[in-house]
Parts: sequence; C-alpha cells; structure tokens
Amino acid sequence: LHLKIADALERLRAAALESHASVLAHHLYQAGAAADTGRTAQSLVRAGQRALTAGAFEETLEVFDHLISLELPESDPLFGEACEHRGEALAGLQRYDDAVTAFDRALTIYTATRDDAGIARAVIGAVDGSGWRGQLTASLSFQTRGLRALSAHAARERALLLASRAVSRMSPAHLDEAWQAMDEAAAIAEHLAAPVVLRPVLACKSTCQLACGELEAAAATGRAGLSLVAEESVWERAYLLLNLTAAASLLGQFTICEEWLPELATAATRSGNHPALWFHNFNRSRLEFARTGDIRAYRSRLEPLLATPFMKHMTRPGMAACLLYLGDVDQALEHLATAIQEQPADNAFQGSAEASLFAATALAGQHDRARALLPTVTPWLPVAGRRNVLGAYFALDACVTGLARVGDRDQRGALYPLTLDCIRTGLVVPSTVGPGNPQLAAALAADAAGLVEQSREHFETALRQAHEVPIRILQPTVRYWYGRALSAGADAADHARGRAMVEAALTDFRALEMVLHANLAEQFLRDGR
Repeated sequence: LHLKIADALERLRAAALESHASVLAHHLYQAGAAADTGRTAQSLVRAGQRALTAGAFEETLEVFDHLISLELPESDPLFGEACEHRGEALAGLQRYDDAVTAFDRALTIYTATRDDAGIARAVIGAVDGSGWRGQLTASLSFQTRGLRALSAHAARERALLLASRAVSRMSPAHLDEAWQAMDEAAAIAEHLAAPVVLRPVLACKSTCQLACGELEAAAATGRAGLSLVAEESVWERAYLLLNLTAAASLLGQFTICEEWLPELATAATRSGNHPALWFHNFNRSRLEFARTGDIRAYRSRLEPLLATPFMKHMTRPGMAACLLYLGDVDQALEHLATAIQEQPADNAFQGSAEASLFAATALAGQHDRARALLPTVTPWLPVAGRRNVLGAYFALDACVTGLARVGDRDQRGALYPLTLDCIRTGLVVPSTVGPGNPQLAAALAADAAGLVEQSREHFETALRQAHEVPIRILQPTVRYWYGRALSAGADAADHARGRAMVEAALTDFRALEMVLHANLAEQFLRDGR
C-alpha cells in the first residue's frame, strides 16, 4: 500500500514533486523491501535536505537516521552525505558533541571515497562544532586531517580549509602562521574566481581582519562576501552579518549595526547558527547599554548569555564591569579571574581579561595588588610596527586606565605611541573595564608624557565621541579624568574648570549608579587625589 501511494504521488505530482518530498520519502521508507533501496535512499536525501533548509532539525535528523538504517555500503556517497547532514542537524539542535562525531564519521567516509568536496564540508562542520565548544586543538586536528586527505588537484577545497585554519590560528602566538594560510587561501580563491569559493574565503578573511582590529577592512570584506551570497543561504549570511555587526559596533557606527541586526537574527535562527545568534544577542545588549548607560538592565541581559558554557569568557568581563560600577568589587574581580581561567589557550582576545582585572583592581583602590598583576598584562600589549590582535588593543585601553589609577606616569606615558596605533584602527567602543576608549587612553598617556596640548585634543575627541556615538557611561568618565588633568596644572582657570568637570561627573555617576566612580570623584574633590 505504501509503495502504491508513492507511485501515485510520483505520477500525479510529478510537476511539484519537490514540495511532496517528505511525504514521498515517508511512504517509500515504510514500503520497506517492497521499494527499491536506491529509490528510497534518493527520496530520503531530498526530504532531508528540504527539512534542513527549512531549519526543521528534528525532522532532518529522523530522515537521515532512516537513511542510515537502510544499511547502505559505506562506499555509497549517500552514506557519507547522511552522516554529514546528521551533523548539521545535530549542530542546529545544539548537540555539538554528537554533531562533531557525525562530521568525524563523514570525514572518514569521504576520505575513503576520495570525495574532496565532502572532505572540506565535513572538516568545516567539525571545526564549527569544536570551535563553538572552545576546543581549538580538535579544530586544528580536523583541518590537518582534511588538508592531508585532499587530492592534489583540489584547489577549491584547499582554499576553504586554509581559510578555516587561518581563523582557528588567529591568536598572538600564531598570527604569522594564520595570515600565511589566509593569504594563500585568498590567492587561490581569486585565481579560481568562483563565487562558491570566494564567499566562504571572504567570510573567513573578514573574521581575521576583525580579529586584528582592521575594522574598516573587515566591514568591506564582509560586504563583498555578502553580495555573493544568495538570500536562501542563511548560514553563510549569518556568518557574514555577524562580522558586519561586530565591526560596526566597535567602530561606533550604531545605526549601521542596528540595520544589520534584524537580518542577522533571522538568518541565524533559520539556519540554526547558534554562535551567530549568541553574538547577535551579545552585540544587541552592548549597543543598548552604550546608548542608555543602564547598568542594571545590561547586567540582566548578560545573565542568559552566561548560560552558554563555551562563551562565558566573553560575557564575564561585561558582567564584571557592571558589578564593579555598582560597587560590588569582590564579585567583579572574581568574574574577571574566572574569565582568564575559562578562555581558550590561544584566542584573539588574549590579554583583554587580564588587563581588565588589572584595571578593575586599580580602580577599586587595591594598588599594591594591581601592581603585582601588571606583569600578566604587559606581554599581551600591542607590538609597534606589526599586526596585532584585537585583544591587544583592548588590553592597552584597560592598562592605561589602571596605570592612571595607581599613579604610574612613566609607564603610562611610554604607551602613548601605541595608543595612537589603536586610534588608527578606528576602534571606538572597546570591551574592557574602565570604561574607556582609545581617545581617552591616548589622552591619559599623553598627559603622563607631558604632552599637554595633545592630551587636551584627545580628551575633547573622547568627550565628543561619548556624546555622538553615544557611549553614555563614558561621558562622565571622560569628564572625571579630563577634570583631574586640568586641575593638576598651574593655571587657575584650568584648575577651576577641572574641578567643575569632576563635580559634573560626580552628579552623572550618581545618576547612573556608578558607585565606585562616584566614590573616586568624591575622593578627588575632597582630598585632591
């Protein structure tokens, strides 16, 4: 009976058989031995692909489990495809351990059958799953296996795996290796000039540029990649939109970021791209906090993001900043210390949490403890004249704030040239305790170096950015530090203006519930320190 229904469906719905793929696959599977195994297998593949495209991951998993139960030989290409699509469905269901296992099996099958395209897809799927779990070593292992398994003529697949490897190696210790892989991937993709290769390579290149603080370049590369992606390719769109929203947010281009965010949420949800969805929620929360300065609301929005185990090290610094500003110093420092322990061994944000802990400890008035932490920060600061990761610039921003609080003018002044490099990245909204931004860091460093005019120019720019972007909690913070710098001079007018600035900052700190900073402003107005 099931076979007769399947025959009738194929005969009567031939013109629109694709829309009946799920029903047809069901009846052929239920027909069992009465139906030709190859016919059933092909029908299940079509139904599974359709379900996967629709984001119906439970149905996708069931369909490909049925396909595997047909006991096809492992040399059959459909068997590898079934394992691969099971991996995609499992990732969509956030069952990443099972997803990686499925991709691993697919990679073994594709390697045995010398399917270069399959090898590349399986590796990238396994790397996505491993990376989201924070297991970078596993990612590198899959990439190495894949590159070794490719045939000599598989230029397209080599480009894809090299680009993937570049993203995985994007850290201070492996920066040269990462860019060598990225440059080779880009050269192959440009030579082939095929959109199917250019799209993912451009996505990876955009990620690498973003990780190195090349923000305008990352945005341009991301837009170029997005222009090649079809509307229905929602996974790829989500990946590129993730980079575009992150770049716009860090550049202080909040209106542009807000234009991209809804499409990112839609694409990430439809494709089951949970990393992209997490970053959507993360960037949305940061943007709203920057606009409003509502510390308690931001803390509430971060709470659910902390529930994602593999991204806690990204969320904790923001949570720590909220706690610090509200005056809960002990919990803030605990979150930052935990973030350092939780972060992957090699990552593009290395140094950011370490510097935030130093700055938070200094702001809390624990100066001796802060000085003891400084050697954990300095190795991660940017190196002049070479590429640096984004974490190095974040670390610089927090480090200058910490040095200003502990009164170390020599080391702070020496960092001024590096703060100029940071400004040239276009970075406006760093993710560190402070709060701060590159212009404020440059102002504090220039002040320590005795460069009075340059310092004032940076303070004015920082204040303007705080209002124009806007970054609400940065507004009183700039006034506080600017006022302190003016008050230190010999000019009576500057002294009076500086004191008025700190008084205005104090009023704003209180309104924003920035308890710690209000205490700092009160102390300065009372004791001059």
